[in-house]
Amino acid sequence: GFAEERFEGELMGDLYQELDPVVKDRFALCQTPDFVRAFILDRTLTPAIETFGADTVRLLDPACGSGHFLIDGLRRLVAATAAAHPDWEPRRLVNQCLGRVVGIDLNDYACALARARLVMTAAELAGVGTLAGAAQFHPQVYWADGLEQVERGRDTRGQQLDLFDLAKNEVPRATLTRPEVRAALSKVLEPRFHAVVANPPYILERDEARKVYHREPVGSTRRYVSAAGKYSLASPFIERCFGLSVDRGFVGLISSNNFMKREFGKALVERVIARFDLTLIVDTSQAHIPFHGTPTVLLFARRRSPTAEPVRAVMGKRGESAIPAEPGNGLVWCSIKQGWNQVGFENEYVSVADLPRNKLAKHPWSLGGGGAAELKTRIEDLCRQTIRDVVEQVGIVAVTLQDDVYLAGTAVLARAGITSESSHAMVIGEDVRDWMPLTGIAAIFPYSEAFEPKVREQALQFLWRWRPLLEANLLFGQTKAERGMSWWEYGMLAASKLCTLLSIAFAFVATHNHFVLDRGGKVFNRSAPVIKLPPGATEDDHLALLGLLNSSTACFWMKQVFHAKAAGGIGRGLEPEPFMERYEFDATKMKLFPVAEDAARAVPYATRIDRLASERAAHRVRAVLDDTDAWSNAKELRRALDLRHERDFADLQLMVALQEELDWLCYALYGLDDGGDLVPPDAPPDVVEPLPPTALPWCLAFAERDAA
Repeated sequence: GFAEERFEGELMGDLYQELDPVVKDRFALCQTPDFVRAFILDRTLTPAIETFGADTVRLLDPACGSGHFLIDGLRRLVAATAAAHPDWEPRRLVNQCLGRVVGIDLNDYACALARARLVMTAAELAGVGTLAGAAQFHPQVYWADGLEQVERGRDTRGQQLDLFDLAKNEVPRATLTRPEVRAALSKVLEPRFHAVVANPPYILERDEARKVYHREPVGSTRRYVSAAGKYSLASPFIERCFGLSVDRGFVGLISSNNFMKREFGKALVERVIARFDLTLIVDTSQAHIPFHGTPTVLLFARRRSPTAEPVRAVMGKRGESAIPAEPGNGLVWCSIKQGWNQVGFENEYVSVADLPRNKLAKHPWSLGGGGAAELKTRIEDLCRQTIRDVVEQVGIVAVTLQDDVYLAGTAVLARAGITSESSHAMVIGEDVRDWMPLTGIAAIFPYSEAFEPKVREQALQFLWRWRPLLEANLLFGQTKAERGMSWWEYGMLAASKLCTLLSIAFAFVATHNHFVLDRGGKVFNRSAPVIKLPPGATEDDHLALLGLLNSSTACFWMKQVFHAKAAGGIGRGLEPEPFMERYEFDATKMKLFPVAEDAARAVPYATRIDRLASERAAHRVRAVLDDTDAWSNAKELRRALDLRHERDFADLQLMVALQEELDWLCYALYGLDDGGDLVPPDAPPDVVEPLPPTALPWCLAFAERDAA
């Protein structure tokens, strides 16, 4: 017979085994588990049927993959339509519903699977037991690009194109959908849909021709206003879902959450999502969702103007302690199911609240549970100024485009005869840690003392062997020659950030906030952006800001605002603990950091910690090894190293103690210590008694939890 287990299991199993392994992996990664599909359809298709009627509702998945949403949606439509029309015979019923379920995908294998599975599902629902009978079912799954606006854009296949310079083409070429498919699909899409669901691709768009198409001017705006910067494909797909929905239609998606905090998401949040009635946001980044290594979020909205009501949000607090045997019964997911419709619900894993709509109309979003979002707002509301108001510049200093060539190191440059006139210490993000003074890596610096392009003979000879590689480097889609630069230059050098000596450097990617005061003589790589205060700012001005930025209050705020990079594996993989999560500390959101009004009170603490860090740097292991006058044999060297370690550990303990005092001071500066009894004095005492490492509060908390 046509039982799903036999027909789909045997036939589809044979088909699946024929697929290329790479294609199989792609199918696995794009699957949406059944418990997530059910949650999305319960809040899109089900209310759409109640609102518009079972025999009217049309369902679309513009990135359908192998058809999971389409099959579940077809079953629900058939059940609802059968209840509304009990007199309809099964074949008529199934055919009528099948004509209202539409899927689009760019992968031809996925489309073939989706069609086959829909035919089998339709045959099962209609009670058809023969292949001839199943041939009457014609599922609407189109091999096309879901982002091509075929319903309002003409086919550009016939135009004469300059294949070597896409900018010369008058109309961006949409070639991913065949003409006959465009003609059929435009009629299907024109009436739009009552329910639109999707699990769109999360990858960045790297095809230049498609970028041009996505950003093509259409009327007074662009085809996709969300296609901004280095955008993820999820952004235009979210915009597309709204565009293909009928008025008051329902939209539900599971998407990468990178748009919430990364720079490209600003246009999507403020110019697209803010225009519609967002009803529910569910942070699923902490849930274990098979085949989803990227942190995700569920979005639900209706295509109508925003209401005055707040937006329900399920905010994550912590993840699973172990991978659940049944993902649908995982503790995080069960918490989401249990509490999503209860304002004030809170447990160990999630908390549920109604967020002000105006907060979600601004980028970035903060969905920290357990009161994290409210605390972030409290910190911001207390401060009148942000970093943008008190500094002159924040951002990248140098982009070499070829670090392996330019950052050669001292020994290599010495062998090549490159003098200090042609080299410079370059700081990378990994160097910026724990208040430590920056040394940098010896790098070729093809610029004069005034930071104008200038290459000397030895440096030119060294770089010549890599000339083809350096000439081909692209920045913003252009080579150096196209930007009027010499092939031996860096891709970018912001000379204005090097004109004053003092800088605050920070790590672009790190698990925590790391800020260091640099006193000049270095260049900063793209992985170590800098904060530049106005000319005339004193060292104390820099230390005041440095103290705030290195505080635990700043760490909390930044983890709510900056984007958390994906873990190294599915289900957090190689990063099983939250403290291992890495964040992107980008310049745009760094400018939003709230600056406490009485920041000068942090100067004495920052000064002491900065001085201790300098002393630790001066007594590195390398200093002991280089000081051959202090030792002459292995025994003396061992003693010198032991003494160095003892002194370094004592300095480290003192830095930790002062850091904790600084943290308490910042709690007071940001209004978080309501009682005020534990606020340290304005200047640290001359003698600070550090606690033994095992007696620190967080160590005690870990010990108590382990004992329990």
